[in-house]
Amino acid sequence: MGAKLDDGGGKEKVNKWQPEAILALRCLRQAVPAVPVLYLWYVELGLSKEDVFLLTSVSSAVTVVSEVPSGWIADKLGRRGTLMTAFLMLWGGHVLLAWGWVWTAAVIKPLGCALFSGTDTALLHETARTLHLTPQDTLGHESRHIFAVQTTEAIVAVTGSLLTPHEAAALSCVPMFAGMLLSSALTNPPAPAPPPMRQA
Repeated sequence: MGAKLDDGGGKEKVNKWQPEAILALRCLRQAVPAVPVLYLWYVELGLSKEDVFLLTSVSSAVTVVSEVPSGWIADKLGRRGTLMTAFLMLWGGHVLLAWGWVWTAAVIKPLGCALFSGTDTALLHETARTLHLTPQDTLGHESRHIFAVQTTEAIVAVTGSLLTPHEAAALSCVPMFAGMLLSSALTNPPAPAPPPMRQA
């Protein structure tokens, strides 16, 4: 078990390794080997160029619409629950994609993306506050995360291009499932204490 730090409230304890876990989640989220061969997979499934354009439009529309309530959902489920739900939807979407259910996947995956978007950043900053990290420390984490995520994307893209479209689509399910499991190990940082009431 990793060391945990109590912020003084006595209710929630945050693992000191949680910033590294968030880094791993960000890398897993971008570890999609199907990306470079996705169009080829659509072609193998018999989709025309018009179908692919419509499919992309549907996916984009769902992403935009679902971004609106995602913050409210994150507040209700908590950061941990939101990330678990996001990876569950991403995993389900990639499973559907691998099985050829592309239209259903075009709805499920964007929902997962919207739930993940912003939740990881909020959790990192709330974790940094609970662990009493300085702004410089937090910025350092963000910088390392950006580098690690971009490196992951590059490596996974090369890997995906060496696979058949179906293999790449099937392999994309694995990081999402791993992300769902890792999310369950996170802790929701406690809310900051309200400022003291001013005396009249």
